Amino acid sequence: MIGTQKRKLSFPSLNISVKCPYQPAATSFVLDGCCHVLYDKLHLSFSEARTYCWKNHGGQFGSDLAVPLSLVSLYNELQRKGVGPATALWVGALSTATTNWRWVDGRPVHCHYIISRRKDMCGFFIHLNEYLGKKHVILDINCATQLGFICQMQKYQN
Repeated sequence: MIGTQKRKLSFPSLNISVKCPYQPAATSFVLDGCCHVLYDKLHLSFSEARTYCWKNHGGQFGSDLAVPLSLVSLYNELQRKGVGPATALWVGALSTATTNWRWVDGRPVHCHYIISRRKDMCGFFIHLNEYLGKKHVILDINCATQLGFICQMQKYQN
């Protein structure tokens, strides 16, 4: 094309200061610009965990189970918090009888993350040494199972 030049697009870095208000540093962390709170000692069903997140962290920011953009980044944060590699934690992934796997915010869960594709199940995050060639996966289990969980507050700026 005449007059067309190739050039790199650059984006200014975003200096958004995100803090986790009123949360103990030992159990909270920032990931994907959102505050997360880890509950690895409290075990609830999937729906109970969602309710707990909303009631205890909802406030003006809203809250639900975590919907990480990267399972590797989530694992790295959990490792920094001292969570063992085989610890199973609810994240906001589920399927119903009529829908494929989706995050609780409505986005589809990338098929690379899900090991099983059963319907009417909820997903939990786990880091394994190796499971079918993958290390960071979401496995499915009955939604009534009692597991630890990770709450995620909606993005906000300070």
